[in-house]
Amino acid sequence: MPLIDKIREDKLIELAKARFDPDLKPAELKVLHDSASSEDLPEPDEKAPRPEVRAAFIRWLATDPEAVPHIDPRGIRVFATTITGQLNLRECHIDSTLVFRRCDFQGKINLQSAEAKCLFFLNSSLAGGIHADWVIVHGTLFLRNIHAESEIRLLGAQIEGNLECSGAKLKTEGNALSADGAKIDGDVFLRDGFESDGAIRLLSADIKGQLNCTGAKLKSEGNALYADGVKIGCDIFMMDGFEIGGTIRLLGAEVGGDLTVFGAKVSRAICQNTVVKGDMIWQCIEKSEDTYLNLIGMRVKNLRDDRMSWPDEEHLDIDGLVYEELTLHETSSDENIKAGLYPHELPLVAEERIAWIMLQPPERRTEPQPWMQLRDLLERKGDRKGAKHVLYKLRCLQVKNEWFLRQKLSIAFAWLEESLIRILCPIAITLLLGTLIFYRADQGSKMLRTDNKVTEVSYPPFQPFVYTLENTVPLAKLGMDDKWAPNPATDWYWFLAVSRWLLIFIGWFYSAVLGAALLRRFKE
Repeated sequence: MPLIDKIREDKLIELAKARFDPDLKPAELKVLHDSASSEDLPEPDEKAPRPEVRAAFIRWLATDPEAVPHIDPRGIRVFATTITGQLNLRECHIDSTLVFRRCDFQGKINLQSAEAKCLFFLNSSLAGGIHADWVIVHGTLFLRNIHAESEIRLLGAQIEGNLECSGAKLKTEGNALSADGAKIDGDVFLRDGFESDGAIRLLSADIKGQLNCTGAKLKSEGNALYADGVKIGCDIFMMDGFEIGGTIRLLGAEVGGDLTVFGAKVSRAICQNTVVKGDMIWQCIEKSEDTYLNLIGMRVKNLRDDRMSWPDEEHLDIDGLVYEELTLHETSSDENIKAGLYPHELPLVAEERIAWIMLQPPERRTEPQPWMQLRDLLERKGDRKGAKHVLYKLRCLQVKNEWFLRQKLSIAFAWLEESLIRILCPIAITLLLGTLIFYRADQGSKMLRTDNKVTEVSYPPFQPFVYTLENTVPLAKLGMDDKWAPNPATDWYWFLAVSRWLLIFIGWFYSAVLGAALLRRFKE
């Protein structure tokens, strides 16, 4: 041990004996030795005995202004000990880094309104949890590989580094980790074997970096990740074996990067009014029959998903979802999922996304916004046929509850309007049938002149096609309908009269459809 370290150790022992009993516990003497040392300390063995150290002793060492100058910059190092009693550092100013490695805390750790440098709780058990509301940490708060039996409370905390909880096991039910309103200048890591029986609360927290839950297992059946109003400066990762038994709540959240849920087991995800400035990746989801995805009012740059990950029917809500791109990927293999490889992109197909919209509950399927959003995207990509088909499907749904005749007419109208060729074909067929009917009628002298005062020489001859065209097209006035009419003296009279009336009615319907289609073309 260097001489300077020995001098500092002796001074700390002198101060400790003056403050406590002259006979300090061996474990407390070791803490003083390790805290004065400038050398690297060996990792304590997991099975090593853990002698007792008084919590009051740790509090004195961390806060006594006479002791602080004799502590090495590496900080107060407490290895392989049992901390008896409650460690009460409430409203204390802690100048040294605190490092607890393989320690057992029998009581609660109180850091409420305290101010500290970096805090390390590594491979330790926390029977009473941590109460650190409004704590200020001028560095990283490490809770790596801890085993906590009570809540970790960080309400309103200010952490200038990361919140590092990798490998932690939070066994308390109810709220396991609460960081509502916390401000974290770095990242939040809940990964590498992180497990929680209770809820993780990040309501209105402000996290400048990422929220990384890779491989985490959140077992609460309620709001397992409760992060309404959270602000994430970078990405959210929930991938590589991430499991959640309850609900992911991100209502009104803001995500500065991507929201990635990939190769995960998810029950419910509510992203209502969430803003994602990057992409939302929802792929390779191990879903159940209860898996539910709520994207109401969400804004995202590109929604990337695959059909395997779509929720079951009536378990998707997307009314108000706004996206710049919509990308469907191939279903990934198990090998690619394990390797974290994203599957290939597929072209945007209107029918596939119509099936996706139809996964909504019946009462939401007729909301126009999802359909209009899809139509606009298809038009931007040059797929006008697909865009028109989307509108046709929407109109079919909107008239589903109308009375029978109106429903059928509306569906027919929408089907014809979808494509101009569909309008022209029935018009041509109608003209052909009408022409054939009235041609046979003319051949059998079933048509009669309406003005017998005009000589036969100057009277226009009957033209079946012109007569049919004039009755079918309302605006066509060629004089044939005024000059000729079915002969009431023949047995064909009622057949020809009804045929003429049908031509008129059908003609008005065709004209309305054709006019609407042409008007839309001009608007486009």
